[in-house]
Amino acid sequence: MGNRHVYQNDGLEVPAPQTALDVKNLLADAMAEIRAGKMDPKLGTTLGYLGTSLLKAIETSDIELRLARLEATSEREDAN
Repeated sequence: MGNRHVYQNDGLEVPAPQTALDVKNLLADAMAEIRAGKMDPKLGTTLGYLGTSLLKAIETSDIELRLARLEATSEREDAN
């Protein structure tokens, strides 16, 4: 299967990032580990790509939520 590396879990359960702050912290930790030689840069690249996608999804869902709140407020005001 070529050059594929399987990373071993160190036994710690790591929760999935739920907020932009969580993603920022995860990426900052990954950068520090790469610089310290503790993480393969290819894994860091993968985390960066996934982190960017997750940040876009978080931003989109936050905007959707804010829009729904504004629409609900507007409908209530129109009803009065």
